[in-house]
Amino acid sequence: MPDWPSTLPDEPIESGYEETFADNLLRTEMDKGPPKVRRRTQANVNKATFPFIFTKAELGYFTTFYKVDLAEGALPVDWTHPIHGTSIQFNIVPPVKVTPIGGGFFSVNLTVEILP
Repeated sequence: MPDWPSTLPDEPIESGYEETFADNLLRTEMDKGPPKVRRRTQANVNKATFPFIFTKAELGYFTTFYKVDLAEGALPVDWTHPIHGTSIQFNIVPPVKVTPIGGGFFSVNLTVEILP
């Protein structure tokens, strides 16, 4: 499994980082009283947005990493979670959005699935 390249920034931009925990509950309404609630699984997939600003060179490294090493998102990435500092694996969910922001810099927003 490929590691996040050392040629790219280690962490996403904090202001655009977003993580959504999966809805992992199964609710069953009862004829009387409160609904029964249980967890569906222990193997949850959380979604997150990892925004980056890359230079032109970094964008080239990322493009090669994504298209070749990750088979355009088919393979997961080993990485250190930017908030918790724990080791995680995630899949990049296509499409990858790249926006020029001027001065040779590019905004790259990755939608990812953090694997259990």
